[in-house]
Amino acid sequence: MADNAVTLVRTTLPAIPVDVQAYYRANVVPAGAKDDGNKKYTLPEAIVAGSLQLFCNGVLLTPTTDYIISGVTITLTTDMFAPSAGTVLLATYIKA
Repeated sequence: MADNAVTLVRTTLPAIPVDVQAYYRANVVPAGAKDDGNKKYTLPEAIVAGSLQLFCNGVLLTPTTDYIISGVTITLTTDMFAPSAGTVLLATYIKA
């Protein structure tokens, strides 16, 4: 039974900077018309590459499959519908 033993080791986690809020953004509404035709939206600031999580009505979208980002511009792909007036788009990311 010794092979199944678990050893717990106490470690110290790195300190989280006090100014995390200065870089982390959550629930940001990208700018752009929701009119059943528009598929381009704009973030208010530059972001760290690979940090964007984009949600449509609470569902996490998949980069390159559902959207492409270039700079601050998000373009929904042909696989995604063009959002209508009641659609909720929210972005979470790390500010560059």
